Amino acid sequence: MYEKGKILGAIELLVAVLAYGVWTAPIRYCCGDGYWYPWFLATNVMAILFLVLPLLGLWAMYRKMAWGYLAIAAFPILAFLFGVTSIPFANYLYGPDSNANTVVIGIVNLMVCLSALWLFKKARENGSNK
Repeated sequence: MYEKGKILGAIELLVAVLAYGVWTAPIRYCCGDGYWYPWFLATNVMAILFLVLPLLGLWAMYRKMAWGYLAIAAFPILAFLFGVTSIPFANYLYGPDSNANTVVIGIVNLMVCLSALWLFKKARENGSNK
């Protein structure tokens, strides 16, 4: 069961690394005008979590901890907020229409999130107490 989580986590980590503009933004815009405003800080925390969640999920999968699926399931939500699909190269499925982009991104990320939650449920049913 954890092998599927490792694959899903590795795919999400690939997406996070390829979308380097998201998680490098707090470094690039450091100490700019309004940097310390609460909304900007919240966005910076989400941008850092964009990279940390797949890493945390993969670490938990290698340690056979079921809560790693929750980190893997949270990543598509953050990816949707930043307009990124949680499957690499899925952005070639849609064209330049911005409404279609949002729908495809939402559907792909929802499927990944639900699959991670389903794997979490199965891991808990199989007796994983971690």
